[in-house]
Amino acid sequence: MTNISSCRFCKSSNINVLKSIQSPHFNHKYLLYHCSECNSKFHNPNEIDISYDKMYQDIANETTDLLNEEYKPNRTWIRQKSVIQKLLKKSPESILDVGCRTGSFLMHFDKKIDRVGVELSHQFADVGKKRGLNIYTDFIENIKFDKQFNVVSSYAVLEHLTDPIPVIQDLKKLVKKDGLLIILVPWHECLKEKILYKLNIQWHMFCPPSHLNFYSKKFLNKIVKAEGNFELVYSFSTSGGIFNPFRRIPILNKAFGLFMHYYDMSFMNKIAIFDHLYVYYRKIK
Repeated sequence: MTNISSCRFCKSSNINVLKSIQSPHFNHKYLLYHCSECNSKFHNPNEIDISYDKMYQDIANETTDLLNEEYKPNRTWIRQKSVIQKLLKKSPESILDVGCRTGSFLMHFDKKIDRVGVELSHQFADVGKKRGLNIYTDFIENIKFDKQFNVVSSYAVLEHLTDPIPVIQDLKKLVKKDGLLIILVPWHECLKEKILYKLNIQWHMFCPPSHLNFYSKKFLNKIVKAEGNFELVYSFSTSGGIFNPFRRIPILNKAFGLFMHYYDMSFMNKIAIFDHLYVYYRKIK
């Protein structure tokens, strides 16, 4: 085991161990750290010696249902497209989605748009390529792009990274002036996580070592805006479609799911209740 003496993000020494979290992947409990300086939480990716490549390949093999899934418009991605067009005041000419899976988000944009994805799973990437998308199967830091994009998105990726800061810096470099950087991460500063923590109920987002990083909004703002060339233009939090106490009752499951969708789209998403944090940054120079 490698001990941690400073925050993995802001490098502050003001950290403490909160509790141990059982991994759903291995018979091991990971220490959960908290940084009082940037208010982020994190696990130590080197706490035990594992192959992350093998772990993620095993996870991909467990979700092969996506490989045969036909593309159809999705309410979440339709909303994301609408927000992007509103913030850009036009439709983007190019978009890069990092961690694109089978490319479902990119498919919501017209074919005339330059739609590019990055996906480590060759199985998922092959589905996206068959859909006509340009998808790279490598780590973002290894890809040499010869262009920038109107939109660079990273949905549910940054929580997985063993070394996230260089990746965030790479994402920033790929955004055109006046373009958008969009980040979605699990958010521990919400009311839902606070209540579960008080009740000693494990938050489903605590699942080491696939989820290692739980950034505060303060830290994300600091790292993205550090050079003065990005500004935060929009943010909100949603349930992500996860919160539904009626999943085993079909008619109530459908009705409550629709209710939560419109709840997530309402002004209530500006209140820190649920745990899917979306942040949108504009590149200003």
